[in-house]
Amino acid sequence: MHVSELDEDCKHVICTFLLKIAEDDKDFIDDLEIREDVEFCQKSERKPVVPGVL
Repeated sequence: MHVSELDEDCKHVICTFLLKIAEDDKDFIDDLEIREDVEFCQKSERKPVVPGVL
């Protein structure tokens, strides 16, 4: 199952975890499936929570 398939609360928790690991370990994203999830998280975690507020 990919992160994109999870509900919003789970996405946030998993993305926080994955992004922190990817930040600390550059080799972590060598696996294609993990890389796809990390890239999804990088895109989704940048979205503002409240529209119009950054």
